[in-house]
Formats: sequence, C-alpha cells, structure tokens
Amino acid sequence: MTAHDVARLLPDVPALGDLCRSMAVLSPDWEGGYHFFDAGWGPAEKTASMRNGSGDEYSIVFSDAGVYIRGFDHEAMMSPYGNDGPWPGVLDSVPDVFRHYVEETESCDEDGMPIVTACLWREARDEH
Repeated sequence: MTAHDVARLLPDVPALGDLCRSMAVLSPDWEGGYHFFDAGWGPAEKTASMRNGSGDEYSIVFSDAGVYIRGFDHEAMMSPYGNDGPWPGVLDSVPDVFRHYVEETESCDEDGMPIVTACLWREARDEH
C-alpha cells in the first residue's frame, strides 16, 4: 500500500480530526506510546500523534493552511537511517505552506534529520 492509497482512504479533514481526538481520549498514556491530541499546539494549529512504543510513529498537523501528515516506519527500507537522510522524493514536493513542519523538533531526530518514511498533505483549498 502506498501513501497515495492511504490518502484515498482517509476521511475528510473534520472527520479525521474527530477520529484523532477520539483515539487520544481512549489512549492509556503518552509516555507508553499510542495516541495524543493537542488542541493548542500552535497559533490556529492542532496536532495528533501516535507512537507505538516500537519505533513507529506519525503526526498530523491541522492548520488554517490544511493538513500535513508525517509517518515513520522504523523497519521500512525508506527509513532515513538506512539511507543517510530522507528517501529521495518523500519530502521534495511538500508545499511551502507546510515546509516548516518538515523541520519541526517533533518531526526530527536529535541531529535535525527528518524522521519520515511517508508524507501526505491536503491544502485547505484542495477539494479532495
């Protein structure tokens, strides 16, 4: 399954936000992994995150600009750790409106390398 396949399966933005909040409410605790939702992450920004405790994670930023999704599978051949950086093409076409999320502390390791194997977005002006 590709990132494009996953994108087609995602609900619309309001439903995705509701789903993320619901999963966070049902999650046992952030330190042990699982789901988290921060309704006040930044000015007019909310974020949803998941960590499974085994090295896989994702984050979703909801903003006035749209939605930016970053995923990381620690066993994927596209892991930046096996390739001296993010896989070619994964971050190349991230629109300028979301580019700063690529370099957010939560999206990078301690050396500033983006921790990403999949990246998706939907700008607010996009229809689907």
